[in-house]
Amino acid sequence: MNYIYVKQLPILSPQLIQQHQALLNTLLLELVYTAWDMKSFAEDLLYRGPPFRWCEARRPRMRAELDALLFHLYGISRNEADYIIETFPIVKRKDEQAHGEFRTKRLILDRYDTMTNAFVVTHGSLSGTPNGSNPPLDLQSLETYSRRLAEALAANYHTNLDPPPAHPSQTHPSSTRPSWNSPRG
Repeated sequence: MNYIYVKQLPILSPQLIQQHQALLNTLLLELVYTAWDMKSFAEDLLYRGPPFRWCEARRPRMRAELDALLFHLYGISRNEADYIIETFPIVKRKDEQAHGEFRTKRLILDRYDTMTNAFVVTHGSLSGTPNGSNPPLDLQSLETYSRRLAEALAANYHTNLDPPPAHPSQTHPSSTRPSWNSPRG
């Protein structure tokens, strides 16, 4: 595959991702590393501990936090995020059956709004954001927004997860590692 094709794919640049690496890593680590067979993934994220427990109560909130951050990084406004989420009717139906509401949408938009508020508290306005009057439409303005968002999240964003993502208290005891799973060399 030629690099010119890769540049045309709708994927985030490494620079955008790198600015948010700590939050992304903690969310992905706890969501993905739930069994010893994913140890190499955890090691790629420089984590050496035991896998995380599968916790049904935490997982939707971690996914919502991840989805909200990705909406921001792609430069998607709140109204656009709301619309996109509504295009998943099966998720909506299952949420309404299980929870009496479209819980996934509520959780994502709550985290989206909290991240937006952190931006406003840090920078004083929505200028240059997906929700401002001059949304980031090109790569350079999106990179500027991403950098400013990273500053805002570091200074004024608080996860609603207690303990925070990838906290050691959420892991399996080390002794649960199967004896047949030999260490990688």
